[in-house]
Amino acid sequence: MNEAVIRPLATGRTAGLLGKIASNGYSVHITPDGRLRAALNYGKDNSQRLGKTALTDGAWHHVLIEFDSRKRDGITAYVDGRLDNGAWTGAMSTTA
Repeated sequence: MNEAVIRPLATGRTAGLLGKIASNGYSVHITPDGRLRAALNYGKDNSQRLGKTALTDGAWHHVLIEFDSRKRDGITAYVDGRLDNGAWTGAMSTTA
């Protein structure tokens, strides 16, 4: 689980929040349109979760990302205490 309190600015670019990646790991970014994007990378298994909420409204937001490489859809996103799961791409192997 990773969490932060953030106030991203609208820049029109991808901004990195945190990550732990070599060949395996995770990363969290703010997309150019201001939403969370979290990714899991384990060998050939690569998956991403895109948030639904634009965070570039000038307010502070509590974001929490849960990563579970044992699940096929192993990324869960929360913004300000509410589930914020948007589009999912990829599928983790349940044996990863």
